[in-house]
Amino acid sequence: MDEIHCYDIGYFNDGFLHGINSIYFKANSKKINYMTISDLKRGEHAIIQKYDVDVIPLKLIEMGCLVGNTVSLVQKAPLNDPLYLNINGTYLAIRKEIATQIEVDII
Repeated sequence: MDEIHCYDIGYFNDGFLHGINSIYFKANSKKINYMTISDLKRGEHAIIQKYDVDVIPLKLIEMGCLVGNTVSLVQKAPLNDPLYLNINGTYLAIRKEIATQIEVDII
C-alpha cells in the first residue's frame, strides 16, 4: 500500500496567515497534477492560484491575471486554441500554451 503525505500550505501577508491549503500525494509519485486554465470546461469558474512571472506576458498580468482573481472559460476556439476567458470582468483570449502555465482551483 502506498504511503500518503499531507502538507498544509499557507502564506503570511501583513503579519496574518492566509490561504491554508492541504495537498495530498503518494510518496512514490514524482509529479503532483495541478489544474490549469487550459483544463477548464466552458462555463467553469476558478481562482488563479499560481503562475511563473517569467513565463506569463506582462500585459496579461496588467489586465488582471493575478493570484486570487476569478477566471471563467467563456469559449474555446476550434482545436482548443486560443481560449476566451473572463478574468474579473475583463474578457481576453490567450493561447493554450500560456493557459497551461496558470494553475487554478475550481470554485
